[in-house]
Amino acid sequence: MSYTNPNARCPVCGDNVFFYQSPHGGRVYFDELDPPWPKHPCADQTTIPDRPFDLPQNHTYSWQKQGWTPFEVKKVRAEAAGLPSLYFTVIEGTTPRIPITVHVIEPSFYERIHEDEALIFSHLKPEFPDEVSISFLDNNNDEFKVRGFFSLSAARQEHDRQHYRAPKKPKITGNSESPPVH
Repeated sequence: MSYTNPNARCPVCGDNVFFYQSPHGGRVYFDELDPPWPKHPCADQTTIPDRPFDLPQNHTYSWQKQGWTPFEVKKVRAEAAGLPSLYFTVIEGTTPRIPITVHVIEPSFYERIHEDEALIFSHLKPEFPDEVSISFLDNNNDEFKVRGFFSLSAARQEHDRQHYRAPKKPKITGNSESPPVH
């Protein structure tokens, strides 16, 4: 079972930090729970924090100011996208009180997210009306980001735009008439 203490103090310097212990026993202190997931530089990973601190009620973290919101992943599945070998990763999850489904077109993402049985943290940030960025922290405390789309059709359009660009028309220079044949 994992454990998160959002009211921890660094045992070395006394700064307010976030403490996380993974289901596999790994422990880490963070300065903030947000992309780019800054680890606290001086913490000893073998000490479990036990002293809470009080944050001001109106405290806003930098990740909140940048438009990120927590995103809890509930289910991950592959979904066929109309071509024999084309599939997208579909992530079902929630932001606070709002269920969301996101379609990710990066092929390697499905394998990576399935290898990590428990993604530690994830945040979602709206980019365009039908597009979001999702930032994950995996069990190795490494961050990775992906682009996602709320609809399968928007994901398919982006995939097609990236992979099936129209060929460039040849440039015509000089006189457009054919040269005379002698």
